[in-house]
Amino acid sequence: MYIKKSTIIISLCFIVAGALTLGGFILKTNSGLCSMQDTVKYSYQESIANLAEGLANIDYALQKSLAVDSPSQTVALSAEIWREAGMAEMCLEALPVYELNLQNVMRFFHQAGEYALYLARKAVGGDELTENEEENLRALSEQAKTLATAMTEFEYRIQSENVGYDDLTEFLTYIDTPPTVDEEADGSAVEMYEYKNPLMKMESEMQLPELNYEGLYSSHLLTDTYKFLEDKDLISQEEARRRAAYALDCEPKELTAEEDVNSKDLKLYCFSGRNLDICVTMAEGYPYSFSKSGAVSDATVTDDEAIAIAAAYLNKVQFRNMELISTNSNGNVLLTEFAFRQGDAVCLTDRIYVGVALDTGKICTFDASEYLKNHVTGRDVSPELSYEEAQEKVSDSLTVEEGRLVVIGTNSYIEPERLCYEFTTTTDAGNSVVVYINAKTGAEERVDLIYSNDNGTYPLS
Repeated sequence: MYIKKSTIIISLCFIVAGALTLGGFILKTNSGLCSMQDTVKYSYQESIANLAEGLANIDYALQKSLAVDSPSQTVALSAEIWREAGMAEMCLEALPVYELNLQNVMRFFHQAGEYALYLARKAVGGDELTENEEENLRALSEQAKTLATAMTEFEYRIQSENVGYDDLTEFLTYIDTPPTVDEEADGSAVEMYEYKNPLMKMESEMQLPELNYEGLYSSHLLTDTYKFLEDKDLISQEEARRRAAYALDCEPKELTAEEDVNSKDLKLYCFSGRNLDICVTMAEGYPYSFSKSGAVSDATVTDDEAIAIAAAYLNKVQFRNMELISTNSNGNVLLTEFAFRQGDAVCLTDRIYVGVALDTGKICTFDASEYLKNHVTGRDVSPELSYEEAQEKVSDSLTVEEGRLVVIGTNSYIEPERLCYEFTTTTDAGNSVVVYINAKTGAEERVDLIYSNDNGTYPLS
């Protein structure tokens, strides 16, 4: 078959043009990818540099905190430490390090900021630093200096070697797996192990001081204690199965033993059956928690009926003197919250949650963990301030609607709970605010905002 020469030339032109266009597209795509990788690399470098600077600033502020002698300077430096610790945490979170599980490094940021604010509150109250608190500040300062040095060395290394995106990402995401002591009888391999990831090296070498104070990251909160259970007799697994069956209103043979919880602070027998998982305490056999799987149909039980069912159930499983404090609806399940009442005080620390399925009126969820952890006998619930005296401590900008005597948790090492008057108030704008006034000293302990929707009310501390 004869093809004109002009046709061949035109076809070749189209082929060449297509190839050039495709090549240009590929070059543009590769160029865009390189540009994006460079942007990410520079972002990582900036975060590393800011992290090193922030750690150094924490060290300097901690050192200065040991030298100042006025509440105003203590507060200013504490605010600086808290701010720098927060910024350092943000810089670390901007790096691809989630899978490294840098718990110790993160805990250092939290503790440094919290402990500084704790000391600031003491200074405002006129209290001087104790010798132990000064030692804690020195330990935090030394740790900040060590971390700052390590990050500065890492920053210098990636800049001097002009580390590219791939190598930098590999540095940051590499998970070291040092040998365990069992693999070397004398442990020398563990001590001599050279970490490839500088962040994991920092994590492994962290020397966190034991900081016991009032705060969410105080060392004493790492260990859960169940004093209420300490003097209770231990029961056998078969007795626990019987008590679990009683709590679930079923036969013991319907329950299968699962893996027990046997930690230092909490020991539980666990069972499953009838679409339920339940745990009971090895001490005395109290129901600890259970939950039922499966959907809940349309409601046929009213909220008031469900509340009565929950209260009756608590009596059945030997939790007495419980008072309803809140309810929330969730998918045709009414979640009721009860707290222990001692005398005139409602102990908000001793809570139990009971979920009632509104289609059958059956108990579908139960959680007594807070009660079993916090419940004690013989609390002093006698206030030194009258209701009227405590109400005078509430801000004049709030209108008090109602009040009651309560026990609240504090996260404090020395005083884990306090007796307070709880005042439910409203602002001029109609917002709900709950104010807690110390029933012994008259101090304003806490203020919570209240958020409400169709499902219930929620405190915003």
